[in-house]
Amino acid sequence: MLHKILLQKSGCILFLLFIISCHYQKPECSFIEDPVSINYQCGKLRVLLDYSDKNADSISLAYVVIPARRAPIKPDPIVFLQGGPGGSVIPNIKSYENFQIDPQRPLILFDPRGTGYSDPVCPSLTSKLFEVFARDIKLGEEFEYIKPFISECLDAGFQPKNFTIQQNIQDLESLRTHLGIQKWNILGGSYGSRWALEYAEQFPSNISSCLLMGVFPPEIRMYNDLLTNFSNAIQDLFDRCQNDPECQEKYPDLTEIFSKATAKLEKNPVQIQVFNKPFVLNAQDFMFFIHQMLYNPGSVGYIPRFIKAILEDDPTIISNVVESIKNVIDMLHLDVAYSILAFDEHQYLPQSQMDLDQLEKPYIKSGIAFFQSDPKVLNMMRTEMMSPGLMEKNDTITIPLLLVNGQYDPITPSSNIDKVIGRLPNAQSAVFADQGHAPLSPCFFQIAYDFLNNPTEHNQNECNKTPISIKWF
Repeated sequence: MLHKILLQKSGCILFLLFIISCHYQKPECSFIEDPVSINYQCGKLRVLLDYSDKNADSISLAYVVIPARRAPIKPDPIVFLQGGPGGSVIPNIKSYENFQIDPQRPLILFDPRGTGYSDPVCPSLTSKLFEVFARDIKLGEEFEYIKPFISECLDAGFQPKNFTIQQNIQDLESLRTHLGIQKWNILGGSYGSRWALEYAEQFPSNISSCLLMGVFPPEIRMYNDLLTNFSNAIQDLFDRCQNDPECQEKYPDLTEIFSKATAKLEKNPVQIQVFNKPFVLNAQDFMFFIHQMLYNPGSVGYIPRFIKAILEDDPTIISNVVESIKNVIDMLHLDVAYSILAFDEHQYLPQSQMDLDQLEKPYIKSGIAFFQSDPKVLNMMRTEMMSPGLMEKNDTITIPLLLVNGQYDPITPSSNIDKVIGRLPNAQSAVFADQGHAPLSPCFFQIAYDFLNNPTEHNQNECNKTPISIKWF
Protein backbone atom coordinates (compact mmCIF):
# COMPACT_ATOMS: atom_id res chain seq x y z
CA MET A 1 0.00 0.00 0.00
CA LEU A 2 2.72 2.44 0.99
CA HIS A 3 4.55 2.42 -2.35
CA LYS A 4 1.60 4.10 -4.02
CA ILE A 5 1.93 7.26 -1.98
CA LEU A 6 5.68 7.52 -1.45
CA LEU A 7 6.08 10.53 -3.71
CA GLN A 8 3.33 12.64 -5.18
CA LYS A 9 3.17 16.00 -6.89
CA SER A 10 1.62 18.73 -4.86
CA GLY A 11 0.13 22.16 -5.27
CA CYS A 12 1.57 23.07 -1.87
CA ILE A 13 4.91 24.75 -1.35
CA LEU A 14 7.33 22.45 0.47
CA PHE A 15 10.52 23.43 2.24
CA LEU A 16 13.16 21.18 3.81
CA LEU A 17 12.23 21.98 7.41
CA PHE A 18 8.94 23.84 7.13
CA ILE A 19 5.81 22.61 5.44
CA ILE A 20 2.97 24.91 4.40
CA SER A 21 -0.03 22.63 4.15
CA CYS A 22 -2.86 23.00 1.67
CA HIS A 23 -6.24 23.85 3.17
CA TYR A 24 -7.85 20.70 1.89
CA GLN A 25 -7.39 17.04 2.54
CA LYS A 26 -8.49 13.58 1.47
CA PRO A 27 -11.74 12.23 2.92
CA GLU A 28 -9.82 9.58 4.88
CA CYS A 29 -7.99 12.42 6.65
CA SER A 30 -11.24 14.09 7.73
CA PHE A 31 -10.87 12.85 11.31
CA ILE A 32 -8.01 15.35 11.74
CA GLU A 33 -9.32 18.74 12.87
CA ASP A 34 -6.49 20.79 11.38
CA PRO A 35 -6.37 20.44 7.57
CA VAL A 36 -3.39 18.53 6.20
CA SER A 37 -1.98 18.25 2.70
CA ILE A 38 -4.04 16.34 0.13
CA ASN A 39 -0.92 14.26 -0.51
CA TYR A 40 -0.93 12.75 2.95
CA GLN A 41 -2.23 9.23 3.45
CA CYS A 42 -4.36 8.85 6.56
CA GLY A 43 -6.13 5.92 8.10
CA LYS A 44 -7.36 4.13 11.17
CA LEU A 45 -6.13 0.59 11.64
CA ARG A 46 -8.18 -1.73 13.84
CA VAL A 47 -6.02 -3.83 16.15
CA LEU A 48 -6.76 -6.20 19.02
CA LEU A 49 -7.31 -4.51 22.35
CA ASP A 50 -5.51 -7.44 23.96
CA TYR A 51 -3.11 -9.40 21.72
CA SER A 52 -3.11 -12.34 24.13
CA ASP A 53 -6.83 -12.84 23.45
CA LYS A 54 -7.73 -13.41 19.79
CA ASN A 55 -11.38 -12.85 20.63
CA ALA A 56 -10.77 -9.49 22.27
CA ASP A 57 -12.42 -6.27 21.15
CA SER A 58 -10.51 -3.97 18.84
CA ILE A 59 -9.15 -0.44 19.10
CA SER A 60 -8.19 2.07 16.40
CA LEU A 61 -4.70 3.30 15.59
CA ALA A 62 -4.85 6.63 13.76
CA TYR A 63 -1.91 7.22 11.40
CA VAL A 64 -0.65 9.66 8.80
CA VAL A 65 1.96 8.98 6.14
CA ILE A 66 3.77 12.06 4.84
CA PRO A 67 5.17 11.16 1.42
CA ALA A 68 8.78 11.64 0.40
CA ARG A 69 9.48 15.03 -1.13
CA ARG A 70 12.28 14.11 -3.49
CA ALA A 71 13.20 11.25 -5.81
CA PRO A 72 14.67 8.70 -5.88
CA ILE A 73 12.58 7.32 -3.04
CA LYS A 74 14.32 5.16 -0.48
CA PRO A 75 12.51 1.95 0.48
CA ASP A 76 12.77 2.26 4.25
CA PRO A 77 10.61 5.10 5.65
CA ILE A 78 10.93 6.73 9.07
CA VAL A 79 8.37 6.02 11.79
CA PHE A 80 8.18 8.29 14.83
CA LEU A 81 7.46 6.85 18.28
CA GLN A 82 6.06 9.42 20.69
CA GLY A 83 7.14 9.66 24.30
CA GLY A 84 5.31 10.68 27.43
CA PRO A 85 4.33 7.98 27.88
CA GLY A 86 0.79 8.80 26.87
CA GLY A 87 1.72 11.48 24.36
CA SER A 88 -0.19 11.93 21.12
CA VAL A 89 1.08 13.21 17.75
CA ILE A 90 -1.60 13.81 15.14
CA PRO A 91 -3.65 16.45 17.03
CA ASN A 92 -0.49 18.58 16.89
CA ILE A 93 0.72 17.28 13.55
CA LYS A 94 2.18 20.59 12.35
CA SER A 95 4.82 20.31 15.07
CA TYR A 96 5.93 16.87 13.87
CA GLU A 97 6.01 17.32 10.12
CA ASN A 98 9.57 18.60 10.45
CA PHE A 99 10.69 15.18 11.65
CA GLN A 100 10.98 14.13 8.01
CA ILE A 101 14.74 14.13 8.42
CA ASP A 102 15.39 12.70 4.96
CA PRO A 103 13.29 14.20 2.11
CA GLN A 104 13.72 10.94 0.17
CA ARG A 105 11.96 8.94 2.88
CA PRO A 106 8.29 9.03 3.88
CA LEU A 107 7.53 9.90 7.49
CA ILE A 108 4.93 7.87 9.39
CA LEU A 109 3.18 9.48 12.35
CA PHE A 110 0.59 7.78 14.53
CA ASP A 111 -1.15 8.18 17.84
CA PRO A 112 -0.40 5.32 20.26
CA ARG A 113 -3.47 3.43 21.45
CA GLY A 114 -5.66 5.41 23.80
CA THR A 115 -4.21 8.78 22.80
CA GLY A 116 -5.09 11.50 20.33
CA TYR A 117 -7.32 10.07 17.58
CA SER A 118 -6.64 6.47 18.64
CA ASP A 119 -9.77 5.83 20.74
CA PRO A 120 -8.97 7.54 24.04
CA VAL A 121 -10.90 6.07 26.97
CA CYS A 122 -10.58 8.87 29.52
CA PRO A 123 -9.88 11.98 27.42
CA SER A 124 -10.79 14.42 30.20
CA LEU A 125 -8.57 12.90 32.90
CA THR A 126 -5.63 15.20 32.21
CA SER A 127 -7.72 18.37 32.45
CA LYS A 128 -9.34 17.10 35.66
CA LEU A 129 -5.97 16.46 37.24
CA PHE A 130 -4.85 19.94 36.22
CA GLU A 131 -7.77 21.24 38.25
CA VAL A 132 -6.19 19.50 41.25
CA PHE A 133 -2.94 21.15 40.29
CA ALA A 134 -4.65 24.55 40.43
CA ARG A 135 -5.57 24.17 44.10
CA ASP A 136 -3.31 24.85 47.05
CA ILE A 137 -2.91 21.29 48.30
CA LYS A 138 -0.16 19.96 50.53
CA LEU A 139 2.14 17.53 48.75
CA GLY A 140 1.24 14.63 51.04
CA GLU A 141 -2.48 15.17 50.42
CA GLU A 142 -2.30 15.36 46.63
CA PHE A 143 -3.15 11.72 46.03
CA GLU A 144 -6.43 11.94 47.92
CA TYR A 145 -7.63 14.59 45.46
CA ILE A 146 -6.35 12.64 42.44
CA LYS A 147 -7.73 9.27 43.53
CA PRO A 148 -11.43 9.90 42.68
CA PHE A 149 -10.58 10.83 39.09
CA ILE A 150 -8.46 7.69 38.62
CA SER A 151 -11.30 5.60 40.04
CA GLU A 152 -13.75 7.31 37.70
CA CYS A 153 -11.54 6.45 34.72
CA LEU A 154 -11.23 2.80 35.77
CA ASP A 155 -15.00 2.61 36.31
CA ALA A 156 -15.51 4.02 32.81
CA GLY A 157 -13.90 0.92 31.34
CA PHE A 158 -10.20 1.73 31.20
CA GLN A 159 -8.32 -1.55 31.58
CA PRO A 160 -4.62 -1.04 32.38
CA LYS A 161 -3.64 -4.47 31.04
CA ASN A 162 -4.55 -3.27 27.55
CA PHE A 163 -2.27 -0.23 27.68
CA THR A 164 1.26 -1.45 28.16
CA ILE A 165 4.48 -1.28 26.23
CA GLN A 166 3.93 -4.89 25.16
CA GLN A 167 0.67 -3.94 23.44
CA ASN A 168 2.38 -0.93 21.85
CA ILE A 169 5.09 -3.16 20.41
CA GLN A 170 2.50 -5.36 18.76
CA ASP A 171 0.64 -2.27 17.48
CA LEU A 172 3.80 -1.03 15.83
CA GLU A 173 4.34 -4.35 14.09
CA SER A 174 0.69 -4.43 12.99
CA LEU A 175 1.08 -0.98 11.46
CA ARG A 176 4.22 -2.02 9.58
CA THR A 177 2.42 -5.03 8.13
CA HIS A 178 -0.66 -2.99 7.27
CA LEU A 179 1.41 -0.44 5.32
CA GLY A 180 3.33 -3.16 3.48
CA ILE A 181 6.73 -2.01 4.72
CA GLN A 182 9.59 -4.49 4.72
CA LYS A 183 11.97 -2.42 6.86
CA TRP A 184 11.80 0.99 8.44
CA ASN A 185 13.90 3.39 10.47
CA ILE A 186 12.68 4.21 13.96
CA LEU A 187 12.88 7.69 15.41
CA GLY A 188 12.03 7.44 19.11
CA GLY A 189 11.84 10.31 21.56
CA SER A 190 12.03 9.99 25.36
CA TYR A 191 9.72 7.09 26.32
CA GLY A 192 9.55 6.34 22.61
CA SER A 193 13.23 5.37 22.81
CA ARG A 194 12.38 2.63 25.34
CA TRP A 195 9.57 1.48 23.08
CA ALA A 196 11.99 1.36 20.14
CA LEU A 197 14.56 -0.69 22.06
CA GLU A 198 11.95 -3.19 23.19
CA TYR A 199 10.59 -3.47 19.64
CA ALA A 200 14.13 -3.97 18.32
CA GLU A 201 14.61 -6.93 20.67
CA GLN A 202 11.56 -8.67 19.23
CA PHE A 203 11.65 -7.59 15.58
CA PRO A 204 15.26 -6.73 14.66
CA SER A 205 14.92 -7.95 11.08
CA ASN A 206 12.25 -5.32 10.40
CA ILE A 207 14.46 -2.35 11.28
CA SER A 208 17.12 -0.61 9.20
CA SER A 209 18.27 1.65 12.03
CA CYS A 210 17.14 3.38 15.22
CA LEU A 211 17.68 7.03 16.07
CA LEU A 212 16.81 7.63 19.72
CA MET A 213 16.53 10.99 21.51
CA GLY A 214 16.33 11.49 25.28
CA VAL A 215 17.38 7.88 25.75
CA PHE A 216 15.32 6.03 28.36
CA PRO A 217 16.33 2.35 28.20
CA PRO A 218 14.62 -0.53 30.03
CA GLU A 219 17.60 -0.70 32.39
CA ILE A 220 16.47 2.58 33.97
CA ARG A 221 13.78 2.88 36.62
CA MET A 222 12.37 6.36 36.24
CA TYR A 223 11.52 6.97 39.89
CA ASN A 224 14.85 5.72 41.25
CA ASP A 225 16.69 8.83 40.11
CA LEU A 226 13.87 11.24 39.31
CA LEU A 227 14.63 13.73 42.07
CA THR A 228 18.40 13.31 41.74
CA ASN A 229 18.30 14.07 38.02
CA PHE A 230 16.12 17.11 38.63
CA SER A 231 18.36 18.43 41.38
CA ASN A 232 21.43 17.97 39.17
CA ALA A 233 19.70 19.82 36.33
CA ILE A 234 18.95 22.78 38.62
CA GLN A 235 22.59 22.90 39.70
CA ASP A 236 23.65 22.78 36.05
CA LEU A 237 21.36 25.75 35.39
CA PHE A 238 22.91 27.77 38.21
CA ASP A 239 26.42 26.92 37.01
CA ARG A 240 25.51 27.78 33.42
CA CYS A 241 24.14 31.17 34.49
CA GLN A 242 27.16 31.92 36.64
CA ASN A 243 29.51 31.20 33.72
CA ASP A 244 27.47 33.11 31.15
CA PRO A 245 28.27 36.86 31.13
CA GLU A 246 24.76 37.87 30.00
CA CYS A 247 22.99 35.76 32.62
CA GLN A 248 25.45 36.72 35.34
CA GLU A 249 24.87 40.40 34.62
CA LYS A 250 21.07 40.04 34.76
CA TYR A 251 20.94 37.52 37.62
CA PRO A 252 24.14 37.76 39.69
CA ASP A 253 22.45 36.04 42.63
CA LEU A 254 20.25 33.43 40.90
CA THR A 255 20.77 30.74 43.56
CA GLU A 256 19.77 33.20 46.28
CA ILE A 257 16.63 34.47 44.55
CA PHE A 258 15.63 30.86 43.82
CA SER A 259 15.84 30.04 47.53
CA LYS A 260 13.92 33.18 48.45
CA ALA A 261 11.22 32.48 45.84
CA THR A 262 10.78 28.94 47.12
CA ALA A 263 10.57 30.08 50.73
CA LYS A 264 8.04 32.76 49.78
CA LEU A 265 5.77 30.25 48.04
CA GLU A 266 5.99 27.85 50.97
CA LYS A 267 4.52 30.56 53.20
CA ASN A 268 2.29 32.44 50.77
CA PRO A 269 1.30 30.74 47.48
CA VAL A 270 0.62 33.07 44.55
CA GLN A 271 -2.89 33.41 43.16
CA ILE A 272 -3.03 33.90 39.38
CA GLN A 273 -5.35 33.38 36.42
CA VAL A 274 -4.64 30.56 33.96
CA PHE A 275 -6.81 30.76 30.86
CA ASN A 276 -9.26 32.87 32.87
CA LYS A 277 -9.51 30.34 35.69
CA PRO A 278 -8.07 30.71 39.20
CA PHE A 279 -4.79 28.94 39.91
CA VAL A 280 -2.83 28.85 43.17
CA LEU A 281 0.89 28.38 42.62
CA ASN A 282 2.63 26.86 45.64
CA ALA A 283 6.22 25.73 46.13
CA GLN A 284 5.81 22.20 44.73
CA ASP A 285 3.98 23.58 41.67
CA PHE A 286 6.85 26.02 41.21
CA MET A 287 9.28 23.08 41.12
CA PHE A 288 7.14 21.22 38.61
CA PHE A 289 7.10 24.12 36.17
CA ILE A 290 10.84 24.65 36.45
CA HIS A 291 11.29 20.93 35.77
CA GLN A 292 9.27 21.22 32.59
CA MET A 293 11.07 24.40 31.48
CA LEU A 294 14.41 22.59 31.70
CA TYR A 295 13.42 20.44 28.71
CA ASN A 296 14.71 22.81 26.02
CA PRO A 297 17.08 25.79 25.72
CA GLY A 298 14.31 28.14 24.63
CA SER A 299 12.50 27.83 27.93
CA VAL A 300 15.69 27.37 30.00
CA GLY A 301 16.59 30.97 29.25
CA TYR A 302 13.29 32.09 30.76
CA ILE A 303 13.66 30.22 34.07
CA PRO A 304 15.59 33.00 35.88
CA ARG A 305 12.92 35.51 34.84
CA PHE A 306 10.20 33.15 36.10
CA ILE A 307 12.00 32.80 39.44
CA LYS A 308 12.39 36.55 39.77
CA ALA A 309 8.72 37.06 38.89
CA ILE A 310 7.79 35.18 42.08
CA LEU A 311 9.69 37.69 44.20
CA GLU A 312 8.31 40.63 42.23
CA ASP A 313 4.70 39.38 42.34
CA ASP A 314 4.44 39.60 38.56
CA PRO A 315 1.25 37.66 37.71
CA THR A 316 1.60 38.16 33.96
CA ILE A 317 4.91 36.34 33.65
CA ILE A 318 3.85 33.62 36.07
CA SER A 319 0.57 33.05 34.20
CA ASN A 320 2.33 32.95 30.83
CA VAL A 321 4.66 30.18 32.06
CA VAL A 322 1.86 28.10 33.56
CA GLU A 323 -0.32 28.47 30.44
CA SER A 324 2.50 27.43 28.13
CA ILE A 325 3.23 24.32 30.21
CA LYS A 326 -0.47 23.49 30.39
CA ASN A 327 -0.60 23.45 26.58
CA VAL A 328 2.08 20.75 26.63
CA ILE A 329 0.41 18.76 29.42
CA ASP A 330 -2.87 18.77 27.51
CA MET A 331 -1.23 16.62 24.81
CA LEU A 332 -0.74 13.81 27.35
CA HIS A 333 -3.25 11.10 28.15
CA LEU A 334 -2.44 10.42 31.78
CA ASP A 335 -4.53 7.24 31.97
CA VAL A 336 -2.24 5.67 29.37
CA ALA A 337 0.85 7.17 30.98
CA TYR A 338 0.03 5.77 34.41
CA SER A 339 -0.84 2.36 32.98
CA ILE A 340 2.43 2.01 31.06
CA LEU A 341 4.47 3.24 34.01
CA ALA A 342 2.70 0.84 36.35
CA PHE A 343 3.76 -2.02 34.09
CA ASP A 344 7.33 -0.82 33.57
CA GLU A 345 8.08 0.45 37.05
CA HIS A 346 7.15 -2.72 38.89
CA GLN A 347 10.10 -2.16 41.22
CA TYR A 348 9.63 1.57 41.69
CA LEU A 349 10.62 3.26 44.94
CA PRO A 350 8.07 3.21 47.77
CA GLN A 351 6.53 6.58 48.63
CA SER A 352 8.57 6.82 51.85
CA GLN A 353 11.85 6.46 49.97
CA MET A 354 10.88 9.14 47.46
CA ASP A 355 9.99 11.48 50.31
CA LEU A 356 13.35 10.82 51.97
CA ASP A 357 15.16 11.38 48.68
CA GLN A 358 13.38 14.73 48.40
CA LEU A 359 14.67 15.90 51.79
CA GLU A 360 18.25 15.06 50.82
CA LYS A 361 18.17 17.34 47.76
CA PRO A 362 18.93 20.94 48.78
CA TYR A 363 17.05 22.62 45.93
CA ILE A 364 13.85 20.61 46.06
CA LYS A 365 13.04 20.16 49.73
CA SER A 366 9.53 21.45 49.03
CA GLY A 367 9.00 18.51 46.63
CA ILE A 368 7.67 18.44 43.10
CA ALA A 369 3.96 18.36 42.34
CA PHE A 370 2.35 15.28 40.75
CA PHE A 371 5.49 13.19 40.36
CA GLN A 372 5.64 12.35 44.05
CA SER A 373 2.05 11.13 44.04
CA ASP A 374 2.82 8.70 41.23
CA PRO A 375 3.69 5.63 43.34
CA LYS A 376 0.21 5.63 44.89
CA VAL A 377 -1.46 6.29 41.54
CA LEU A 378 0.50 3.46 39.93
CA ASN A 379 -0.66 1.13 42.65
CA MET A 380 -4.23 1.81 41.57
CA MET A 381 -3.28 0.83 38.02
CA ARG A 382 -1.51 -2.36 38.99
CA THR A 383 -3.46 -5.47 38.02
CA GLU A 384 -2.79 -9.13 37.32
CA MET A 385 -0.80 -8.17 34.26
CA MET A 386 1.90 -6.49 36.32
CA SER A 387 4.87 -8.82 36.07
CA PRO A 388 8.51 -8.10 35.20
CA GLY A 389 7.70 -8.87 31.57
CA LEU A 390 10.06 -7.62 28.91
CA MET A 391 11.89 -5.34 31.29
CA GLU A 392 14.17 -8.15 32.43
CA LYS A 393 15.23 -9.33 28.95
CA ASN A 394 17.63 -6.61 27.84
CA ASP A 395 19.05 -8.66 24.97
CA THR A 396 21.90 -7.61 22.72
CA ILE A 397 20.67 -5.50 19.81
CA THR A 398 22.93 -5.55 16.76
CA ILE A 399 21.14 -3.13 14.41
CA PRO A 400 22.76 0.31 13.94
CA LEU A 401 21.66 2.84 16.55
CA LEU A 402 22.34 6.50 17.20
CA LEU A 403 21.72 7.58 20.80
CA VAL A 404 21.24 11.30 21.34
CA ASN A 405 20.90 13.20 24.61
CA GLY A 406 21.04 16.78 25.76
CA GLN A 407 23.67 17.85 28.28
CA TYR A 408 21.12 19.39 30.66
CA ASP A 409 18.28 16.91 30.28
CA PRO A 410 16.41 16.84 33.65
CA ILE A 411 14.54 13.57 33.09
CA THR A 412 16.76 11.36 30.90
CA PRO A 413 20.36 12.45 31.56
CA SER A 414 23.18 11.53 29.22
CA SER A 415 24.39 8.95 31.77
CA ASN A 416 21.47 6.80 30.57
CA ILE A 417 23.44 6.11 27.40
CA ASP A 418 26.27 4.57 29.42
CA LYS A 419 23.84 2.15 31.05
CA VAL A 420 22.61 0.65 27.78
CA ILE A 421 25.34 1.04 25.17
CA GLY A 422 27.21 -2.04 26.41
CA ARG A 423 24.59 -4.32 24.83
CA LEU A 424 24.43 -2.29 21.61
CA PRO A 425 27.62 -3.22 19.71
CA ASN A 426 26.68 -1.15 16.65
CA ALA A 427 25.58 1.97 18.49
CA GLN A 428 27.12 5.40 18.50
CA SER A 429 26.17 8.37 20.62
CA ALA A 430 26.14 12.15 20.64
CA VAL A 431 25.58 14.41 23.63
CA PHE A 432 24.49 17.91 22.62
CA ALA A 433 26.07 20.75 24.55
CA ASP A 434 23.65 23.09 26.35
CA GLN A 435 20.61 21.14 25.13
CA GLY A 436 17.75 19.64 27.13
CA HIS A 437 15.37 16.74 26.69
CA ALA A 438 14.77 17.14 22.95
CA PRO A 439 18.00 18.42 21.37
CA LEU A 440 16.40 19.44 18.08
CA SER A 441 18.67 21.80 16.19
CA PRO A 442 20.19 22.15 12.70
CA CYS A 443 23.14 20.15 14.02
CA PHE A 444 20.83 17.34 15.15
CA PHE A 445 19.07 17.15 11.79
CA GLN A 446 22.40 17.02 9.95
CA ILE A 447 23.82 14.27 12.16
CA ALA A 448 20.52 12.36 11.93
CA TYR A 449 20.49 12.64 8.12
CA ASP A 450 24.09 11.42 7.88
CA PHE A 451 23.34 8.49 10.19
CA LEU A 452 20.22 7.40 8.31
CA ASN A 453 22.13 7.28 5.05
CA ASN A 454 25.30 5.70 6.45
CA PRO A 455 24.25 4.00 9.69
CA THR A 456 27.33 1.80 9.97
CA GLU A 457 29.77 4.67 9.46
CA HIS A 458 30.98 6.46 12.56
CA ASN A 459 29.75 10.03 12.84
CA GLN A 460 32.54 12.52 12.11
CA ASN A 461 30.42 15.62 12.65
CA GLU A 462 31.12 17.07 16.09
CA CYS A 463 28.82 20.07 15.86
CA ASN A 464 26.96 18.68 18.90
CA LYS A 465 29.94 19.66 21.06
CA THR A 466 29.67 23.33 20.12
CA PRO A 467 28.04 25.33 22.93
CA ILE A 468 24.89 27.14 21.92
CA SER A 469 23.94 30.64 22.91
CA ILE A 470 21.05 30.76 25.34
CA LYS A 471 18.96 33.92 25.33
CA TRP A 472 18.41 35.00 28.92
CA PHE A 473 15.22 37.00 29.36
